[in-house]
Amino acid sequence: MIGLVGHLPLTLLRALGHLTGTVLWLSRSRMWLVSLENIERCYPGLDRHRQILLARESLRETGKTITETTFAWTQPVDRLLALIHGVEGQSDVDAARADGKGVIFVIPHLGNWEVINHFLGQHYGLTHMYQPNRNHQLNEYIQQQRDRTGTRFVRTDRSGIKAQLKELRNGGCIGAMPDQEPLIHTGEFAPFFGIDALTNELVARFAQTGAKLFIAVCERSATGFNIRFDPIDAELADSDLTQGERAKPDADEPDTDEKEPAPSSASQLARLNLTRINDAIEIAVRHKPAQYLWSYKRFRTRPAGKLDFYQFNRHPIRTEIESWLLNVYTETFRWIPRGFSRSLAYSLAWLPVAAAKRRKIARINLQQCKQPKTLLRTSMETLFESALEGPRIWRSSDKRFTHRIESVEGELSQHRGSIVLTPPLASREALMRFLGNRYFTTEYYHPNTITSLDQLIRKMRESQGIGLVEHDDEGRNHSIEQLKRGHIITLCPDQQPRLRGGVFVPFYNVEALTTLTLTTLLRETNAELVIGVAWRVRDQYQISLQPIHYNLADSDDDILSAVNRQLEAAIGQNPAQYRWSDKRFNIRPIGKTKIYR
Repeated sequence: MIGLVGHLPLTLLRALGHLTGTVLWLSRSRMWLVSLENIERCYPGLDRHRQILLARESLRETGKTITETTFAWTQPVDRLLALIHGVEGQSDVDAARADGKGVIFVIPHLGNWEVINHFLGQHYGLTHMYQPNRNHQLNEYIQQQRDRTGTRFVRTDRSGIKAQLKELRNGGCIGAMPDQEPLIHTGEFAPFFGIDALTNELVARFAQTGAKLFIAVCERSATGFNIRFDPIDAELADSDLTQGERAKPDADEPDTDEKEPAPSSASQLARLNLTRINDAIEIAVRHKPAQYLWSYKRFRTRPAGKLDFYQFNRHPIRTEIESWLLNVYTETFRWIPRGFSRSLAYSLAWLPVAAAKRRKIARINLQQCKQPKTLLRTSMETLFESALEGPRIWRSSDKRFTHRIESVEGELSQHRGSIVLTPPLASREALMRFLGNRYFTTEYYHPNTITSLDQLIRKMRESQGIGLVEHDDEGRNHSIEQLKRGHIITLCPDQQPRLRGGVFVPFYNVEALTTLTLTTLLRETNAELVIGVAWRVRDQYQISLQPIHYNLADSDDDILSAVNRQLEAAIGQNPAQYRWSDKRFNIRPIGKTKIYR
């Protein structure tokens, strides 16, 4: 298919790309939502109409990049390079090469980066990193087409880093695309369009070899392409800055608090260097903003406590249909006896195709946590039973719900705020309803990605008198205020945060990323800490509120490790009622292989 499409005339390919981008815009696709979000953040000075126009044009240009790529992979090299009508700044590159210096081409996702790879390969013997495609045959085909002009592609791993470093030390040329977010274990946050963006440090480290840096861009023109090289003039800060203190201010210069302190740590130095690189990329993007890949989630990883940018509502029509179906579902199952819904859950658990992805995750988790394989089926029963019992819990009257509470073990403090940990164990919704009925309760809530379901959950929490706060600094500060007033905060302890907001501590002897928000709340408020569970017993619930003792003198790691041990003990009381089908170990420590493939 690539070969067939790639032999079409370039003008026709661009027309197809324009059409593709238009469809992505009209369908309100994920790419459209991400593009508009990024442009709103990066161009706040534009009015709403111009932001939408830029996002639409960007999708059309991205569509052209996609269709042009087939052309770049299949056409004879001479024909492809003949379409490059102008090259600006090449003399600066050649001068750097004449000095015997290595050259780093910083290639942002602007214009067509596949075309410039061919140009750089032919003229400079480029060594470039790449992320292999999961499809082995497709990956092999792509690399064969890319290698035709002398560009050598190396993997994004330790061997690739060594290969590029060796090339630079020998005075060669390498390519890098640092506007692509690195693994969240690596990199530093540096401003990009005024927003902290996780940025790969490799380019800044490679620059310490004395190599010269150039922004390399292949912009789309009316009849072909134009290539532009812009030197990153500002010298990157020298690594000697990390070996001692920076020079102190002159004696006659007042050392006031108003002056911005000079960076003195390795982290600050890295941020300074990466900022200069990001600034150079930003200048290039502003030259042709419509040709930038705005549909990429450049700000996906946020600094700890910052709100996620990419939380989108689904299409209104789709949301309306889903909401109607959810209303039918909740109105129907609110009257279904628990015995029938439990039998239905057991039946669904037997079906191999039912929630196949969840079943696979549960199987992996049980293996990692050294749990019996027999828990797989009961875990799936728990998953379906939780979904089927929700309407009965949400829609029943307070009197009817209270009748279902068989017993309550434990009580929350009357003298200080309480943090109730609510793991996906037994009936989490029954526990939330119980807490909402008895206490001033706020949930530290992560929005559901399904808009209609998220709206339903919010509506149900409101009807139960439960407030919701987001996973950001504002939500955390509000939670602290509520705890100081003696109120209740609920938090799911095994919901995996982004790396910058958590630490790895053992959970069933597997390193699990665990939220630091919990220790922050404890240190700020000295709140009571409790694990809450609503155990299913026949047609009723047994509420258990088990206190967890902690010592604020301990480290965050020690406190969270103790919490996980207590959570393991709670699960051990009835492991069949734990939801093993969640990706608890999705983010892994650096150097560890992925668990969920």
